[in-house]
Amino acid sequence: MLLAVAGVFGVLSRWALAKFISWPDGFPYATLLINLLGSLAIGIVWALALSRRIPREWVSILCVGFLGGFTTFSAFSLESVLLWENRQFTAAAAYVVLAPIFGVLLAFAGMRLGQWVWP
Repeated sequence: MLLAVAGVFGVLSRWALAKFISWPDGFPYATLLINLLGSLAIGIVWALALSRRIPREWVSILCVGFLGGFTTFSAFSLESVLLWENRQFTAAAAYVVLAPIFGVLLAFAGMRLGQWVWP
């Protein structure tokens, strides 16, 4: 239940921040800021968990719940760092390169598919 509640707060936080930050040039400043803040926050939560300053159960509530609702980019960032720290350099590099490129390509493909199926 706490996971779901945290997710709701994450979503509402994202919505509020996106409403507060808007620029007329069309660049997604709000999304960029949200993703960067989420990356910073997930790093802080992970460090607190490793130092046992917060209970392990709260890691899921904060990372999956709140930050999952706030941004999924934070999970990508943490997983990239963990691969690097585990000396899985090739996997880390592949993940950092492949996930954004294919994510954008698949988002484009999904938009086109959706337009084709539901014109």
